[in-house]
Amino acid sequence: MWDSLLDLLGGVLAFFYGIIPSYGVAIIGLTIIVRLALFPLTAKQARSMLEMQRVQPEIKRLQERLKGDRQKLNEEMAALFREHKINPLGGCLPLVMQMPVFMALFSLLRKAYTHVPVSSDLYEAVCRGVEVSKCKPKGLNSFGMDLSVAANAKHVGGVLDSLPYFVLIALVVVTGILQQRQMQARQTQAAANPQMQMVGRIMPVMFGFISLTLPAGVVVYFFVSN
Repeated sequence: MWDSLLDLLGGVLAFFYGIIPSYGVAIIGLTIIVRLALFPLTAKQARSMLEMQRVQPEIKRLQERLKGDRQKLNEEMAALFREHKINPLGGCLPLVMQMPVFMALFSLLRKAYTHVPVSSDLYEAVCRGVEVSKCKPKGLNSFGMDLSVAANAKHVGGVLDSLPYFVLIALVVVTGILQQRQMQARQTQAAANPQMQMVGRIMPVMFGFISLTLPAGVVVYFFVSN
C-alpha cells in the first residue's frame, strides 16, 4: 500500500511536470489535488467549528451547573454535540488525513526516480533516459533550491544558497499565522477558547522548526496548503 501511494504521488508529479516542466510547479499541482480531495472534510470541519461557537454559551451553562459532577457533565456535553452534529476532534482530521501525504512526499523527494513513470518527461529530466538501477539524479532544482534537500543541510554556496530555503520557511510561518488570525477573527468573544488560541499561535512556529529538517519540496507543500 505504501509503494502504491508513492507511485500514485509520483504519477501526479509526472503529470503536472509534463504540462509545465518545473519540479516546484508539479508539487504545487499535487498540493492543489490533495486539498481538493480533502475539501469535503475541511468544509465539514468548518461547519462543526461554527456550530461549536454557537453553542458555547450553552456549554458554559452546563459547566457552571454540573461543575461538581464530571461524569454527568461529559454525558450532557456528548448529548449536546450529537444534537448539533459537532465533532470535537473534527479540527484535527484534515491534518491527520494529510500525514500520509507528508510522509510519502518526504520519501518520494529523496528518490523520486524510483516512483515516477519511466515513460514520463519527469523521469527523463531526472535520469536522462538511463534505467532506474543506473540513475544518478542531480537534484530537483526549482525556485533557486534543490527541493530534495532540507534547509539545515550543508549548502555548497553557503549563506546565499541557503537563503531561499529560509525565505520559504518564513513564508510557511507567516501564512500559518495569517491563517490562524483569520480563524480567530471569526470567533465571538464568548466563544473564544484561550487554550485553542494559544495552540493556534504555537502551531505555525512549530511547523517552521519542523520545516528546517524536511526536503524543501515538502515545505513548498506546506506553504501552498496554507
